Amino acid sequence: MPSSNNYIWLLMHNIIYDVSKSKSFYDIAAEFLKSAYKDLQEQRFRPFVESLSIAAENLARARIYLLPDKEIRKIRKHGGIQSRVNIYARTDSVIKTGQKDAFNNLMKLRDNARYNPSFSLNREDADNLFNQIKN
Repeated sequence: MPSSNNYIWLLMHNIIYDVSKSKSFYDIAAEFLKSAYKDLQEQRFRPFVESLSIAAENLARARIYLLPDKEIRKIRKHGGIQSRVNIYARTDSVIKTGQKDAFNNLMKLRDNARYNPSFSLNREDADNLFNQIKN
């Protein structure tokens, strides 16, 4: 039978790994958030939506990776992340309601921004989305 020291080592290894993974997702998010900000300032709303969507998704992953959620580690699709965001927003502690709303709005806007020639977004709505994700 393994010793309790082995269990402690395994637990510590998993915690350190998940914090490290969370930090990696956070770093990715920060990079895309900077890109989104620049696009926002220049009112390039299509790339703004894309960059902010990627930032929001990675910020959500970073937060959820700090929890003992095995499902998040298996998810490889946007819809799966969105589902976890909506679940964790119910308590308003891990994911804030405003962040969830902005995240869901960005997921709706993303394809529209990519492929719809008549896509438009006003500056005020873009500012609100950015501020909800940033905070």
